[in-house]
Formats: sequence, structure tokens, C-alpha cells
Amino acid sequence: MLVEYVINGLRLTPEQRAAGMEVEYVGTKAEDVIRFENTSRVSELTHFSMALTGVFPVFFAVWHELWLAVPFTILVFYADLGCALLQRLNRRRIWPLVKRFRKQSERREQAVG
Repeated sequence: MLVEYVINGLRLTPEQRAAGMEVEYVGTKAEDVIRFENTSRVSELTHFSMALTGVFPVFFAVWHELWLAVPFTILVFYADLGCALLQRLNRRRIWPLVKRFRKQSERREQAVG
């Protein structure tokens, strides 16, 4: 829900939001679905990498007894890890659609060729 709020805030102008427009995450065309699936792979890798690098500030803050920084660094770590898992979930949910589009494409190629 937070992700949707942020994306709607970044992709739509205030006028578009006032008009009731919503962001379309995945289109209805095969190319849109494939693009979404590929983008989710890149996003997952990015967030997972940032979560891994986010472990070091947690240890640094604990090691140097920067107690006010510990909750923030843990929050950043979990936020990136959560975003990586969200991308994995999105891809898992869309994968049957990708397979269906691939089968349709194979049938069309066989019918033509």
C-alpha cells in the first residue's frame, strides 16, 4: 500500500490525481508484461544488493555505540529487503501470464511457419 502511494505520487501530477487517474503497473499487451517482469528482476537485484550493503551500517552503528542510528539503519535494511521480496512476489504472480503469452507466440509462429 505504501509502495502504491509513493508510485502514484511520483508518476502522476496533482491534476491527474485530482481527475481520478491511476497508474497502470502492467499493461494488457505481451510486451508490457515482459517489460514488467524484466523490470522486477532489476528492481529485486537492486534492492537486495542495497539490503546486503545496508547490513554494514547496522554493525557500524552498534560497534561505535551510535544508539540513535541503530533503529534507522535497521529500518533501511528491512525496507530494502521488503522491496526485494515484493519484487519477487510480483514476478511470481505475473509468471503464469508470461508463460501464457509465450505459448500464444509459439502457436502463432508455428501457424505462420
